[in-house]
Formats: sequence, structure tokens, C-alpha cells
Amino acid sequence: MTFHNRNVSVWMALHRAAYRAGFKLPERSEDRNHGMIYQDYIENFKQTFHSRAPGSLLGDFILTFKKVEEPERIDDLIYELTTGQQKRLEERIRTVIEYHGGLDNTSIGNLVVETLADMNLLHRFAGSDLSGFYKSQFVYSKKEKKWYTREMLDPANGPIKIYDVLPVERAVEHHLYSFFQEKKAAAQDELLFFIFTKLINSQRPGMEVVQNVMKRCCERIPKKGGQRDVYMWKTSVPKPAAKLENNQYDVFDASETGHNEIIGKLAEEYRRQGYSVHIGRTEVRKVKRLGEMSVELDSYQLGIPSEGYDIIKEIDLLVLKNKTIIKAVEVVTTLSTLNKAINDRFRNLLSIAPNLNFDLEIHLFNKDMDKASKELNTPANVETGLNKKVKLIPISYF
Repeated sequence: MTFHNRNVSVWMALHRAAYRAGFKLPERSEDRNHGMIYQDYIENFKQTFHSRAPGSLLGDFILTFKKVEEPERIDDLIYELTTGQQKRLEERIRTVIEYHGGLDNTSIGNLVVETLADMNLLHRFAGSDLSGFYKSQFVYSKKEKKWYTREMLDPANGPIKIYDVLPVERAVEHHLYSFFQEKKAAAQDELLFFIFTKLINSQRPGMEVVQNVMKRCCERIPKKGGQRDVYMWKTSVPKPAAKLENNQYDVFDASETGHNEIIGKLAEEYRRQGYSVHIGRTEVRKVKRLGEMSVELDSYQLGIPSEGYDIIKEIDLLVLKNKTIIKAVEVVTTLSTLNKAINDRFRNLLSIAPNLNFDLEIHLFNKDMDKASKELNTPANVETGLNKKVKLIPISYF
């Protein structure tokens, strides 16, 4: 079926009815899209009276349910998300905002539905208004008509692009390159069809993004006699370095793989030298091997106030000697996480506990060193002296 509604409680009612009738969405293990495919709006109908309503969602979901032998028992309704559920939703929205460089109301609404489905909550969550949650975690730019993370938005000057090419553009670039490995040339509609069947739902790029990538990476070959122009991959553009898994490019999954691998190798080296290590909660939750290497922290022994303790537990890697921290390390594999490492972690930590006496390091790729140096040496960081306390270490040792 196709379905369109921006009210979460209406989605709940639909899925509750499906459950009672003996139908449910397939699991991710059965279908990589969870039975939900978002079909974007038709540009010509974008400005109809209905779609101009504030916060309206444009386009429809195509939902594919599976029949179950016995209808599942429906749990009680919930009207508020738990702290853990809010955290998971916030992390997912943050990831996709960074992937696209901002999300409009339609995209963020669709993402919430997609995430609630993954959390098995679409048939239970009757709370329809999440606007307060958005506003508490993210910032909406009226000028751009998009939601951003606080690190991405300068209230005075608008969005800050902290990467040369948006991650979603890297995804399109990779798929275009793979297409041209099979075919030498193709018309634009053939390329668009290929991309929009590979990148769907929260991965789906906007038309402007696709055109930007085609302009940068493809050469247009004019045809005569009424034939359509075709495109070829520019020989001057190298093979993309991005990583693909299961035909669904997710720049954050790809970067997380490298990110966690680097943390693991650093941890192994410090342990070999006789130190113990603590690895951030997020990384430990994702990779079992990292959890096995990590030791527990004791806030009382460390002498850190509770606010600082919450920050320090999330730092990628802490190196300890006799239960004393001697070094804090953040590993940055994408520039979208650079601001978070410098300001959200290190600057906030030192503002809470200015007398902490251990090394602060950010490990990152050589190609990002110049931009990292500019970010570290902003007037605010120079004034507080943070720029002299944090060392930028190039990742060239693996």
C-alpha cells in the first residue's frame, strides 16, 4: 500500500490495525528496507494547497507487509519515548543530518518514521508531537528551511560546511563510478534511475546533489539528429575512495569501520606498552572486541565532577596508568566529527574541570590537518588556550 501522513499517532493506528489483521513489516534481516520505501514528490505538484501547509510531508511511503501465522500480541501504548529511545532517535537524526548537510521537514519526518519502525515502536507510539524533541536537540534555519546540528549552524551567518564534498555526494559519486564500470556512456535518465534505486529512504540524494556530482565527475557528450546527449566518467576524476556495503552506501557506517579499527589498534599498542585503556561507550556498544579491552572508570578516584564524568566516558580512548588518566584521544575520520571532538568533548571538559592534567590528542588523516588547525585555532579556542593544549596527530602509522 502507499501511505502519506506526518502525524506519528496516525502511523501508529495504521500499524496497530495491520498487527490485528495478522500483518507486519518484515525485519531488516528479511528485507534491507524494512518493507518501507519512500517515493519522493513530483516537482510539478509540490506547490499544491495541501503540501504548502507548514510541516507537510511531500511524497508517499510504499509499504509492503508480510502475513504472519498468528497475530502478535499488541503491547500497551506509549506516549513518551524513554531516555534510551530518545538517544537512539537523536543519534540517527544527527547522523543523517550530517550525511545530507541538513534536513528539511519532509526528510526529518520520514526519518523518524523509518527509525521508529526499526525500534519496533510504530504500532505502540501514540505521541504525535515530536517538535519539542527536535528543537531541544537541533536547530532550524528559516532561511534554509532545514534542520542542522548545533555544530553545523552559525546563528549569525547560517550553515557552516565543514567538508569540501557532502557525504551524500560521495555516495552518488561512488554509484556513478560503479555504473560506468559496466557501461561506457548513458543518458541522464538512465543514470538517475540507477542512482535512485540504489540510494533510497534516508540515503536518497536530492536532484541538485546528483546534478552537482554529474557536473563534477561526468563529461556530457552532445548528440546530433534529435538523439539524447550522453554522459561519460571524466578520465581526470580518480576512482572514489568511499566504501559500499550491500549496495547501501552509508558514509557513517564506512567511516565508523575505520574509526573503530584505529581506536582498536591504538588501544592494543598502549596495552602492549603496559597501560590500561578505557574506550568510549558508543564504540564499546558497537564493537564487542573494544569492550573486552576497556576498563571501567571510577569518577571518585579520578576526581572529576559528574558533568565532566559524563563527557569523559564518551571520549574515544583514555590511556591510564595506575588508575590515573595520562592521555585522552579522539579519532576523527570525517570532518563532520571534528567540531564535536574539539568543542563538545575537549573544550567542554576543560571548562568543567580546568585543572585536569593529561595530554589531549586528536588523531586524523593528513588531508584534514589544515582544516583541523583552523578549527582548533578559532578566536574562542585561542582565548581559552585550548589550541595549545590539544595536539593534532596525523594518522600515518597504520
